[in-house]
Amino acid sequence: MYANIPKSQLKEEKKFQFNSEGLKLNLDWRTWKFTNKMYGYIMLTAVCGVVYIANVHYAERNIRKINKLQKEVELLRTDYTNMKATLILQGKRSVIRQKVSGFGLIENEKPVYKVIKNND
Repeated sequence: MYANIPKSQLKEEKKFQFNSEGLKLNLDWRTWKFTNKMYGYIMLTAVCGVVYIANVHYAERNIRKINKLQKEVELLRTDYTNMKATLILQGKRSVIRQKVSGFGLIENEKPVYKVIKNND
């Protein structure tokens, strides 16, 4: 665009202007052209940033849920272990004998035998 014009003839443009309101940026058509050219890239970067932030929030929420469920599973595991130990203890022969002795039941010392009926 400016290849045929020597650099000495190109005047320096002031990109910043100071006035009573403060610093103003001097935007010309080349700046707008560059901005329009980069618009797609800027939007892609913004969308990727939003997706990244959403993904981080989603992952952190899942991690919090997993930690909460792990604590709950650990409590349930200890309850299960305690109940299982109690049931194993209560199922022992000596404990059952003590519980049913109040009803007048006694343990049979003879082995069990099978009764067979003949159809003759």
